[in-house]
Amino acid sequence: MKFVLSIICLGILFSTCPQTHKFRLEVKLIFDRADTLSEISPAIPNGEEINVLQNDFSELEKNVLYAFYKNSRKVKISQSQILDQLARLGILYWNEDKFNERKKKRRLQKYVNRSLRHLNTGFGLIEMYSFSVDLVETKNKRYFYDKRGSAGGLNLYQGSKKDVKKPEDYDYIPLKEKTYEAIQKEIENRIRKLKISKNLSAGAFSYVGIEIKVDPKTLYKNKIPKARVVVFFGARRLQYLMPKEVLVQAEKDSF
Repeated sequence: MKFVLSIICLGILFSTCPQTHKFRLEVKLIFDRADTLSEISPAIPNGEEINVLQNDFSELEKNVLYAFYKNSRKVKISQSQILDQLARLGILYWNEDKFNERKKKRRLQKYVNRSLRHLNTGFGLIEMYSFSVDLVETKNKRYFYDKRGSAGGLNLYQGSKKDVKKPEDYDYIPLKEKTYEAIQKEIENRIRKLKISKNLSAGAFSYVGIEIKVDPKTLYKNKIPKARVVVFFGARRLQYLMPKEVLVQAEKDSF
């Protein structure tokens, strides 16, 4: 029995280590390059529905970044290419559970900190946040997936699949994809609950990076498609020597 348990534990260890090793190697390569900073431009209004399958959230990212910019009163934040790349790695390498419960935030922060250990990052403080948002509106009603449906694309419809006797005669009502503005508001609400805005207004951060991508595991299934959101905030070493009460509050808000 002990031998079997040992084999299982070793299997789990070796299945997760390669991803962690790859992530840390990629992080090291990122910090081997010089950072490029960009000014954050005003938000771009966009009331159109998103195209989930196109998986392009560049405008949405600009709108969210501008919301951060407006909240950073004491120190106006800039977009950091290095932090953008870190966020991209988070989307690429982190497992699904790292986008779910907030109680795992501390564990994920430790994971990131270990990856940054012994690297000359140029940042005195790096905080990260990750979560997922729904991309389709259900209005708390029943829905189902049917690849035989008339709408194509996501093939998610209102109602129950049990009611579909003959697909050619059934009146499929597809679920609507959310607008960019609706998703932006949802992201901003999540950020507000995580107290990121409070840290920004206190001057705890001056650099930001973001990546938003569709979670491919939620497509073409009886699931609501979701987008993964990863945000990295940073402060340079000199800025890290800010008033103690601000740093203490930033640390409290991060957990």
